[in-house]
Amino acid sequence: MVLSLRRKMTAVFPVSDNSASVVDCLLNEARKLGVSLQAGKAVSSASVTEHGKFVLKVEKRTVDFVDYINANYVLVATGSSQQGYSIAAHLGHSIIAPVPSLFTFKIADKRLADLSGVTFPVVKARLKLDGVQKSIPELTQIGPMLVTH
Repeated sequence: MVLSLRRKMTAVFPVSDNSASVVDCLLNEARKLGVSLQAGKAVSSASVTEHGKFVLKVEKRTVDFVDYINANYVLVATGSSQQGYSIAAHLGHSIIAPVPSLFTFKIADKRLADLSGVTFPVVKARLKLDGVQKSIPELTQIGPMLVTH
């Protein structure tokens, strides 16, 4: 499957303007290549056999279930999971302290619709919590921002 892309400002978007196109493309390729995708489970440990193969201990989150999966390759996509970092470190990887990255806020304000695709190089965002009067520095970030649809 080929995913058609176009450049929009400083980002790349599918021609369809639908992020599901990217997901569909990746899932179709994974199916064609025989990749096993499993949801609702977590890898709790990983090890390497003497022959260089991986053994993953997989647990289902909702019931008492443990399975062991053998794999030739493993992709560790940690997100912000400390558990993912621990597994990567156990497999011999060096871990560099993570920094904030892309995240989304869904804001229902029609005034933002005309700004779709506009980037701002420096924005200061502060999270205000109900019932908290003082400003908490850890809840303030400065960095670039992209307004999307």
